Amino acid sequence: MPVFKVAQDTRNGTSLHHDTVVQARTLHRPDTPRWIVLARQDPPFLEFSSDPAAGLPLTSPENIAASLRPFNLIVCLTVLLDPARPTLTPSAAPEVLHYFRRADAALKPLPPDPGPIAFAAGDTYIALSPGVRRIAESAAIARFLHLRDDFNAEKLADALLDHLLEFAGTDELPEDISALVIEAR
Repeated sequence: MPVFKVAQDTRNGTSLHHDTVVQARTLHRPDTPRWIVLARQDPPFLEFSSDPAAGLPLTSPENIAASLRPFNLIVCLTVLLDPARPTLTPSAAPEVLHYFRRADAALKPLPPDPGPIAFAAGDTYIALSPGVRRIAESAAIARFLHLRDDFNAEKLADALLDHLLEFAGTDELPEDISALVIEAR
């Protein structure tokens, strides 16, 4: 059975919106389902006095969104990761770009709610926060992901954001861009 490796990276932009990734698990065991949430924090920017994932109801994307509202967090993407099956079930806002890449480098852009996705060793799920749409088109990102030959989640997230910064042709991004990469090993 594959083991999931989750990596996320954010490059800060100049806007007042800020991206954040929250992970919540029902039990502290690696084989239990967990939610991963990519959210955007609207002004005013609040520092978390507690973990936003603490006490999250882990029943649906709607409950997660309601639990994060007091922190001024607007959910862009929820992912239910179930290592026991092994499956991943994403639900994305229309502005989020997300992809499923098989171990053979076949890449599939995903619709907002693709349903459960079965994973095998070497498969990867990649998601980018809405700010990416101000910099690049989905086809340019898909080409980069298809040609990228390493399967290390951390390196892929970092390389993708570096590529987008180069693509923007500037030292500062107009808004935060976060990459979430979930790899099955």
